[in-house]
Order: sequence, then structure tokens, then C-alpha cells
Amino acid sequence: MKPNGRTSPATTSHKHVDLEYHPLANLFPLLGETELQTLSDDIRDNGLNVPITMYEGKILDGRNRHAACILAGVAPAFTDFEGHDPVTFVVSTNLHRRHLTTGQRAMIAEALANLQEGRPRKTPKNLGVSQTEAAKMLNVSHTSVEQARNGR
Repeated sequence: MKPNGRTSPATTSHKHVDLEYHPLANLFPLLGETELQTLSDDIRDNGLNVPITMYEGKILDGRNRHAACILAGVAPAFTDFEGHDPVTFVVSTNLHRRHLTTGQRAMIAEALANLQEGRPRKTPKNLGVSQTEAAKMLNVSHTSVEQARNGR
């Protein structure tokens, strides 16, 4: 998996049980218990088709696949993010494969706009996403993001 040169070839070298989630990955909701079990059964039967993407030693994309691999007893495969914009990568990768409501997308946009840079080198420096930019990335109105912010 090397879309636009953003990730390196898959490996299984990361210790896979106690991995942390990257703050950007946490913008999107995890699967429910039933959906996770279904994914786990599929991975057990068919293998992991898409490797888990790592960034800064944390899972950037693939939290559900990681949990499903653990549940299925399958060693997950990993790939390292090598792009320049992890924000766009996470949004682009997750937005179209999930069935999110407008309200959910607005809440994600609001969280993205308020995601603060952590300790130096722990989160990407280009997290300075405005509410307007976040709304555009998640295909919602600025008003929806404002409503999500006020409802939080």
C-alpha cells in the first residue's frame, strides 16, 4: 500500500499488543463490539488485507484492524506513514469508508480544529487547522462545526 508515496511497504516488526493510538486516529469513532467481532472473524478467515499505518510510533490508521487482529489471534502487518500531511491522510482515509452522519462529521471537524500540538515531536506541527478548513475537509458547513462546538 503506497498511495501517492505516503506509506512504506508493510512489515510485522512493531510490537503489536501495546501500541498507542495517534491523536489524529482518535478523531474517528471505533467500531462497536458487534462490528469489531465481524471484522475479527473476517481477518481470521481471510487475513489482514490492509496494513496498519504507523506514525511517530503510534497507530495513525487501523485501530479497528489492530484490535480485530488481536481478537482473531492474527499477527498484524504494519506500514509507516511517509507523507507530509498526516491530517489529510487520516481524514481522506477514513471519511469515505465510514458511514458517518453530518453530526458525526461536524463533531470530528470540531475536534480536529481544536486538536492541540502536544510535546515537541509527539504530534505533527501542521495541526493548525481552522474550523473552516476542518469543515471543508469533512464536508460539513462551518455552522455545523460551530453547533458541534457549542454542544460539546
